[in-house]
Amino acid sequence: MSLASNYLTTKLMTFIPLTVEEQVHLQGLQSTPISIKRGEELLHQGEKSKFGYVLHSGWGCSFKVMRDGGRQVITFPIPGDCIGMRSLLLRTSDHAFSSLTDAVVSRIEAPRMLEALEQYPRLAAAILWSMSRDEVSMAETNCARWRGKSVPVWLREKGHIALGSGWFVGVM
Repeated sequence: MSLASNYLTTKLMTFIPLTVEEQVHLQGLQSTPISIKRGEELLHQGEKSKFGYVLHSGWGCSFKVMRDGGRQVITFPIPGDCIGMRSLLLRTSDHAFSSLTDAVVSRIEAPRMLEALEQYPRLAAAILWSMSRDEVSMAETNCARWRGKSVPVWLREKGHIALGSGWFVGVM
């Protein structure tokens, strides 16, 4: 995966221009992509988390398991989004994630991520910005549902564009 084709790097650089060294380190964290099948769960609500993930391709959903066994969808991560990174800090996952299509992710071990955040404070700030932006987007997505908009319409209006079978992040 080249630096230019890395969705997470592109996303983070909308916040702050990353140095080549920061980009190389970020790419190194994602150096072992793995394929997951449709329906596979990467995160399980309430379990201790040892890994965070970066979505490279495919479509999935993060959700909370309700008391009655139902699922409340929280968000639909798109390529370039981090999955389960909050759980690395909280030590327990507050939600679950399941792939809705075949997908490719990079699994990042907690110690490697924490080491990267310590060694590269600007990268840490960019990742924190990204996670914060995603959380705001999640809240707006839920509000869009109440305003009668579909999530794909809301995504298009907020700068995400559909191209082929994947979603690409636009500058917001």
